[in-house]
Amino acid sequence: MTAKPPLAVKTKLIDLLKNKFFLGTIKFILPCLVGLACLYYIVFGFQWSEIWEILKGANLSLFLSSAVASTIVFWLLRSVRWAILLRRENLRISFFKLYLYTAVTIGFANFTPFQSGEALKVEMFRKYGGSRLSGYTLFFFEKLLDLAVIALLSLTGIYTLFDAAFPASTPFLITVLAAGLIISAATMFFLARRWQAKIYAARGEFLPDVQTFAAAFLFTLASWAAMIAGWKYILQSVAINLTVLQTTSVVSLTTVATIISLVPGAIGVSEVSIAALLSQIGYETSIAQSGAILMGVYSLVILALAVVHLILLKTLNYADNSARKKLKQVGKNV
Repeated sequence: MTAKPPLAVKTKLIDLLKNKFFLGTIKFILPCLVGLACLYYIVFGFQWSEIWEILKGANLSLFLSSAVASTIVFWLLRSVRWAILLRRENLRISFFKLYLYTAVTIGFANFTPFQSGEALKVEMFRKYGGSRLSGYTLFFFEKLLDLAVIALLSLTGIYTLFDAAFPASTPFLITVLAAGLIISAATMFFLARRWQAKIYAARGEFLPDVQTFAAAFLFTLASWAAMIAGWKYILQSVAINLTVLQTTSVVSLTTVATIISLVPGAIGVSEVSIAALLSQIGYETSIAQSGAILMGVYSLVILALAVVHLILLKTLNYADNSARKKLKQVGKNV
């Protein structure tokens, strides 16, 4: 029999695990180690001479048009979803400015762990009259919709790419699990609706109703469809011709990997994941790695578009502030 650790040792371990600084350090160090390991593999494990030759033959016009169009459509659909959720808030903000805020926060959120930077749009929400609690409630609702869709797409992706490793009953099990997820989400939603009166009495806040939930869910699906279409044609620019189902699998499973890693911007993690998934589909290592590097370039295109939208937003805000100052000055003169 093995001796049990002394009570004092157990107590120290428990205290250490409860220490917020210790946990914060671990949460910082682990993603850094994962990111560094992936970067090391990319630098020394990727076939760079072959990758460079493949990328030189890429269809640049197809890559740029697909990258820009899919990103803007994705941001636009997310803006519509956010506008639908904000209908009851009576905020005085134009849809164009709402779109700019959404584009900027999502664009820069790609370089934050778990895309948490997108929560900055809640501060915009407060700026135009919304409450912080209501803003974060709706933002959390958005994230639940995204996670539900990603969960369903990932289940499809796992079976699509790894069907040979599963028994014949797998399709039935996946169907049951998917149905369970949908039923669970619906149950949580309707239970939340039952708690609506209590929430409103305590905080004066509204939860999305059934119509709002349905519309938000449809725009969530549409936005992911736009992203999948973008990835499909971006990869096609280097002769990686995936089916829609295969592209869906690569997008969803890569997203899951980047979320779990907590690496800011998923730098290194997404490239390694994409290369591994494309190899699983059957592409040669150099071609799979070329597709992964191309998707890394795509993230830079997203960053550039986010910067452009930020400049537009700053310009528009400056013009609005200048107009307000002029109106106040005219009012004083009168």
